[in-house]
Amino acid sequence: IRRYLYSKHAKFKPMIAQTLSKLAEIKRALNDVELSEIYINECVSICVETLGRDSPATAASISSKGNILAVKQKFVEAKKCYEEAATTYAMAFGKHSPLVGLEMLHIGRMQEM
Repeated sequence: IRRYLYSKHAKFKPMIAQTLSKLAEIKRALNDVELSEIYINECVSICVETLGRDSPATAASISSKGNILAVKQKFVEAKKCYEEAATTYAMAFGKHSPLVGLEMLHIGRMQEM
């Protein structure tokens, strides 16, 4: 799938990142966490490259990466992802944004693990 996307849509990298994020969610739901992690890592890489670290879309992909890491019981790494996403959302939308609150919920959950 990735080769097809890159060969046909290389100039639409944010769209490719979005597709990879959805594929990662599907693979996570199907308990294929290893492939899910590969997809989300590539998604994060594309988002950082094309949109920058301060983009809300990048924050969403980093938060999704945290979800996958949490499933793999890598709680410290997942918490770092959630913290980075919360910081980015706070810069973009303000610290009282519901997205910041959601990330804080994830952070709290990681601290309980």
